[in-house]
Amino acid sequence: MPKITRMAVRSIREEAVRLLRRGVANAEVARRLGVPQGTVAWWKHRDLGKHSKLPGRKRSTCAQCFGDQLNRPAYAYLLGLYLGDGHILMPDDTSTDIIALFTATLDAVGVQWKASIPRPTGQANISIARKDSVALMDAHIGPKH
Repeated sequence: MPKITRMAVRSIREEAVRLLRRGVANAEVARRLGVPQGTVAWWKHRDLGKHSKLPGRKRSTCAQCFGDQLNRPAYAYLLGLYLGDGHILMPDDTSTDIIALFTATLDAVGVQWKASIPRPTGQANISIARKDSVALMDAHIGPKH
């Protein structure tokens, strides 16, 4: 079986996209060009994404992706809800910014917490163990199941 070069793959992909744009069905494009239907579907998805034609999502909601201003209080509150469920927190990336946002949110809503001494890896535990603080977390995000 001959080895397919990158140039050949690019030509096949370009032809597939051209056919797809003309309305030819994925299965038919795959049959004509001798490639898997999943590959054709992926090429179609990428082409639609390049032209902002994917259904349902027109623009990323990520403030950083488009240089939008981050709503810091809302982000801190949401992060606190997401991370602060009464379990011990052990961030993999040991980001001091994330830990600072998380603990500031805990302080803002009146949850008592303790931090462990950071390990040599930089990881630190944030513990929410007091009964009244756990109850307060339950009030903000719902009880653990």
